[in-house]
Amino acid sequence: MTFIEVMVSLFIFSVLILGTSQLILHSIIVQERCANRVASLELAANKIEYLKSLVFDHAELREGFQKEETDKYENKKTFLLLITIKDISRNMKRIEVSSSVKGKKDKKITLAVYISREIGF
Repeated sequence: MTFIEVMVSLFIFSVLILGTSQLILHSIIVQERCANRVASLELAANKIEYLKSLVFDHAELREGFQKEETDKYENKKTFLLLITIKDISRNMKRIEVSSSVKGKKDKKITLAVYISREIGF
């Protein structure tokens, strides 16, 4: 092989390695974001289920109730939960729970549910 052939092959090899490393780095970042979203969704859903289990006139379900909580998940990250309760009518309330990783600018996951005194959920 000549020197030029060796240089060309090293150049092609380095371009392939750099492209592959960028792809791997990007996939790691995307995987972490997805794990954060799944954890946020699970925490918000658990909080919604807890609030649905309370009686309709419970103190935590009063009009204008807002609460910020922090919760640690399995991967030891701290999540911020924002709970908002609104009375829609005398017999219906709207519960909204937003969840996101504390200190990161990931998208916020928001779940809302309506509960009724007459129906029971």
